[in-house]
Formats: sequence, C-alpha cells, structure tokens
Amino acid sequence: MQVVYAPQKLEELFADVNSANAAQGIPPIQLSDLEKLEPDIRVDVSQDTPWTKEARQQTLDNLLQQQQITFEEYVQLLPENSIVPKNELLKVMAKRQLQQQEMAQQAEQQEMAQMPPEEPPEEE
Repeated sequence: MQVVYAPQKLEELFADVNSANAAQGIPPIQLSDLEKLEPDIRVDVSQDTPWTKEARQQTLDNLLQQQQITFEEYVQLLPENSIVPKNELLKVMAKRQLQQQEMAQQAEQQEMAQMPPEEPPEEE
C-alpha cells in the first residue's frame, strides 16, 4: 500500500479509529496489516459525470433566467457534450443573425429609395 501525503496523519487517524473501535469491542487495526493489502481500486475523477453536467446546466439555466447572461453567452458557455445541443443552438443563432442582417439591408434600401434625388449643383 502506498502512503503518499502524510504518513503521520495516517497514524493519527488509526489511533482515533482504534480508540473508537475499542469502545465497541472491535480489535485494533494495525498499519502493518494495511501495508500487506494489495487493493485493486479505480477512482473516477472525471468532471463529465451526469451530476456535474446537470449542475452546470442548471447553473447556466438560472443565470439566463435571471438575465445575468445573454442567450449568446449562454450558448457559448455550454460544453460541447451538454444536455442541450450546443451545435443546434449555434445554428439557430447564425440563422437569426443572417436574418437580422438581411432585414437591416432591406430597411436601408427602402430608406434610400424614399430619399428625394439629389439635385445637380447649379452652374454659374
């Protein structure tokens, strides 16, 4: 067994556990007994668990609902593998932006068409 950080803290922990166990009649655990063990342990430290995804999604949803961030910021903050399909939202945003640009161009063209024609300068 490997003790990585502070072996003296492990000994203190055993002293505390053994004193609590002694009160219940449980035999003490020896550090030497643990050193003989060969545990087969897998520790998953991924940040991509369903709980972290859900927590992040709820946080972003709340920020958007409370108007702390814009829709564009919301979409940008979404992780690629989020519950909400980020790529689809990016497509919607691009489509909206294109429509807004087209509407602005049409409005500008209409405004130009309504302006009276410029009169040529008078010659002297």
